[in-house]
Amino acid sequence: MSSSEKLSSGYSFRTGTVAELQAHNSKYSGWIFLLTSILGIVLSIRTFLETFVKRLEINYKAYLFEYGKPPNHFLDWQILSSAVSPSDFFVFLYMGGAVAFGFGIYILSAYLMSRNYANDKVWFVEYQKQIIGWAFFVVRTKYNILSNIYIAPKHRYQGVGSLLLWNCLENVSLPVYLVYLPHLKLFYERFGFVALPKKDKPKELQLYQLPAMVLLQPPIPIVEHKSTSLPLPPGISIRPFQDVKEQWQIYKTFWHRQRFRKSLLYILAVLALMASGSFVVISLTLSFIKALLGLTWIAEFDYSLLELPVSGIAIALWFISLYFIFNRFIFRWQELIIEKDKRPIGYVHFGKNTNCSILFNLHIEPQYQPQEMTRLLLARIQPQITLPLYCLGWRKDKQFYNGLGFILANRQELPLEFKILQLSEQVYLKLTSQAATNISNQLPKAIAAISAHQTIHPANPPVKKSRGSKWFLIVDVVIFLVMYMLTPLWQIPQIYADSQQQAPKKDISTHTPAIPAWKIPEHIGVLAIAPDNQTLISGNWENKIQVWDINSKSLQQTLSIFSGKIQSIAVTVRSLIFEV
Repeated sequence: MSSSEKLSSGYSFRTGTVAELQAHNSKYSGWIFLLTSILGIVLSIRTFLETFVKRLEINYKAYLFEYGKPPNHFLDWQILSSAVSPSDFFVFLYMGGAVAFGFGIYILSAYLMSRNYANDKVWFVEYQKQIIGWAFFVVRTKYNILSNIYIAPKHRYQGVGSLLLWNCLENVSLPVYLVYLPHLKLFYERFGFVALPKKDKPKELQLYQLPAMVLLQPPIPIVEHKSTSLPLPPGISIRPFQDVKEQWQIYKTFWHRQRFRKSLLYILAVLALMASGSFVVISLTLSFIKALLGLTWIAEFDYSLLELPVSGIAIALWFISLYFIFNRFIFRWQELIIEKDKRPIGYVHFGKNTNCSILFNLHIEPQYQPQEMTRLLLARIQPQITLPLYCLGWRKDKQFYNGLGFILANRQELPLEFKILQLSEQVYLKLTSQAATNISNQLPKAIAAISAHQTIHPANPPVKKSRGSKWFLIVDVVIFLVMYMLTPLWQIPQIYADSQQQAPKKDISTHTPAIPAWKIPEHIGVLAIAPDNQTLISGNWENKIQVWDINSKSLQQTLSIFSGKIQSIAVTVRSLIFEV
């Protein structure tokens, strides 16, 4: 097959440059950089405002202590300006410099990448003059490396990737190396790639933990490939979602179906348990290590979120654990939609592990022959799964799955996804290799039954397209960020109200009784008044402490000190303290 050969109308292949590939991808990376910068600015301003409000609260208390009354207005300029430190401006200057530095690094890396990979090759596949996929070849003196190959989700499973790879390999004479995901092994083997020992990897692939393959001979022509595409009845299509918006629409379409809703809620509950459980384990482990080893410096990374103490290190470790959780579960999930005459009639959600696969959710509308359509669907996804295939079903559907060849599974052999949460109304099944073979043998009858079945369905109601939905979402996000950023300022009126309540209502002097004046016939060095305001204690230079009654002006008691000059006297409720 020559490189000039095309797929169906609208597809075309051509060579390009690394700079063109960067320009195509930069529209996404530029937005990511912009959103990251905006989020950093919002967090920095909020942190500054929280510090400003804390300083303002201290200034209000200081003003109340000095003048005995709160300021006339909570927006007093003198108090507000005193809560701003000159170092705050350096923080904003540093923040702006960090954003500028990050942008400079982004531009520099793009320039260096285009310069370093100037001799490499890029193949593009276009659909209606829009780039929907590419293959990136790193060219070396004695070999080539297939760095990556990508096809947009809605154009997959149509042979586009195979034809793109053939165009890349057709005129390549040097060995071609690559690393691959396990479920793509058969795809590359069709072209003649063979497994490569880890020790024989080129230096560019040594850091990758994924297995590697190499093509040492001319590629196998596409015309010699055995057809692996499943013949589908007329009007039936099985494909992935085009985008998140379509995925959301399908969820809403099938949400009223109890089986679909229960399965989806089960998956969400498992995700919530994994995320929350990992956070609890990390927090408790970090607290135990902190208490055991006395690592007080960990507290320097703590902060407050909604007035709750949060460990910064625990959050960082939690995000790292989420990556491994998502890589173990979500990144290996696949969701497909089943359509008949471009109408959604079914949905399947499955994942692939190393030694088994998992069928999380399977739904076929009841009027579209669920038994036969499910056989077709299982045969369609069989090349992408690893048997046995474990299934999460409900007890009322047990007979349905038994008719397909599923058998009861031992709970001890279930994958981790099903062990996290187990409900009494659930039943765990598995599809063995023999059952999968039986489904393949029965597939021609199932296709014939589906093709002969005609379903009269109501006309599609007109769909009202929302205008400006993107702008509506952007405005909502902006409002949320502004409200989050300015939330600390809402505390200022409350702080001012608290200072008014703490202000004294009456003159303090009216509560302190005046001490009557009289002349004491002694040379007084120090004086102190007891807490009852009725007793006066004096210390003279003759090493005597005398206790006087203020009301009667009479001497009550005299204490003689043997040596030392009395320097000070202090009186508490229960004792007398003096210094010599």
